[in-house]
Amino acid sequence: VTAVKIIGIDNKGSSPGFDLVSVKALVGAIGPPPSLYLLSVNKIGTGSGKIRGIPLGINCSDDCEESYVEGTEVALSAIPESGSYFETWSGGECSGTGDCVVKLNSDMTITATFTSGSNCEGLYTQKQVDEIISNILCWGDTNNDGKIGLSEAIHALRVTTCIDKKR
Repeated sequence: VTAVKIIGIDNKGSSPGFDLVSVKALVGAIGPPPSLYLLSVNKIGTGSGKIRGIPLGINCSDDCEESYVEGTEVALSAIPESGSYFETWSGGECSGTGDCVVKLNSDMTITATFTSGSNCEGLYTQKQVDEIISNILCWGDTNNDGKIGLSEAIHALRVTTCIDKKR
């Protein structure tokens, strides 16, 4: 049932204990159920890794998909396995190597590319590493905006993982 319409109830004495004397018009509408949209994540490349999504739903090592209510924002994170690195996102509203955040207003397919090997060399200058570590240790803030977000926590983990590999 998507709508309920009641018009012209007049129960003067017709129902014991029913104290509503007269209702001339009552219209209540229950809207249609929210639309569901499919978010599909494909993985390509020579490397391997996992994709995790917030809110929960996407959590896979292989290609995967999940349905979400229209308007839901989903943050996808690529987690490379040992011997691989995350190269890039493509499709939908995503690109680059940071987290992929999409708002679902239609079905969407995102591709994650993982590559074999290490991408640590030359990724950060020593000054960048020192600044990032200082911000993490002091504030938990990696981009100096005064906030600690999910993407920053993941970025901090990637930086420290890369630094550990270089040692």
